[in-house]
Amino acid sequence: MRITSAEVIRNSEKELMDAITGDLDWGSIERIFREKHHLGIDEDVEYQRGDMVVHENRIAYRWNFLPR
Repeated sequence: MRITSAEVIRNSEKELMDAITGDLDWGSIERIFREKHHLGIDEDVEYQRGDMVVHENRIAYRWNFLPR
């Protein structure tokens, strides 16, 4: 039984990811990149997109970064 459309779900997921991404502590993320990968976010990598995934039966959030 369908209770909503896939498009409504996709749009709501995107809105949620945009809200979460807007509240991330980018200073902490940059520190992690520098310590673990020796990269600076501003100079070397670019945020591409985020997504919700299931990890160990829990909802998790994944962000993709690409080298520039």
